[in-house]
Amino acid sequence: MTGPDKLFMGNRGLKDREAAGVTLTKRELEVFWWIQKGKTGWEIATILQISTRTVKFHVQNVLVKLNAATRAQAVAIALKLDLMEP
Repeated sequence: MTGPDKLFMGNRGLKDREAAGVTLTKRELEVFWWIQKGKTGWEIATILQISTRTVKFHVQNVLVKLNAATRAQAVAIALKLDLMEP
């Protein structure tokens, strides 16, 4: 399985993710999937067919939920917590 559905799976299930205090919406997972692939906000907006403002909204939500200041830090935190596969 690849794509956003695999993100935040790793060796953990939904219960473990919730125990870690991280619950992302489906759209946040989709946006974060592309963030971890190195895509820009404009590229993500084009891929998901949403506005760049909407992408920024979801990115901000992900950063808050992971307590991260930047996209790179969010990816690092997710890797450290084993919330996603490298």
